[in-house]
Amino acid sequence: MVVKTDYEFDNVLKIIKEYGKCSGIRLNSKKSSYVRINNCKLGPQILREETQIKSSKGKQATKGNKQVIEENVATLKFYRNMCIIFSFICILFSFIFYGSFGAFHYVLLIVTVSIHLSSYYFMISMSKPRYTDNGVVLDSGNDLNIEGGIAEHVKDIIILTAGAQLTSLLSTYFWCLLILAPLRAFWLMWKHFIGPWLCQRSEESNQFTEKKPNKNEKKIKRVR
Repeated sequence: MVVKTDYEFDNVLKIIKEYGKCSGIRLNSKKSSYVRINNCKLGPQILREETQIKSSKGKQATKGNKQVIEENVATLKFYRNMCIIFSFICILFSFIFYGSFGAFHYVLLIVTVSIHLSSYYFMISMSKPRYTDNGVVLDSGNDLNIEGGIAEHVKDIIILTAGAQLTSLLSTYFWCLLILAPLRAFWLMWKHFIGPWLCQRSEESNQFTEKKPNKNEKKIKRVR
């Protein structure tokens, strides 16, 4: 039997020892979250629930695979409907009032629809669950509702694009809202990658300049 757990392996072992009903316990790999248990009378659901209680220690319990999949499906459905509704409204009004919009408007309309499609299918690919041959959930996929994850930024792109589509019907200048997406991407890159890298380089250069005078002082002392 293979039990998937998001908790520490040591906690799993403690629970199994308490029940004393399992043998042949081994971890598939050091970095794996799967526990293989042979000759075990303890059901995987009980083991998962007991492990959750033992390992939480005041922290919020980790979601189960089934809950993650259900929430991902609901999230995908919500943002799919948002993409369809806002794109449909924008396309409908653009063709009804064809003379009120220029070529630039229709080019950006095609771009925004492409953004919706790519963002939606990207979320589908990253949240796609994997199953065993017996239909057991092997991996629930990435949680689309986790805070600070990639999915949060993708959802922000969909919301921003939908807002730009709707407000562009009032004025073409509202297409400028799309500029916020690359600006935010640059800010995140600066915050998490470029900024820390520059700080590290400056610290290394400061350490080098501090060591250089020390070497010169040692040479002067030796000459004296």
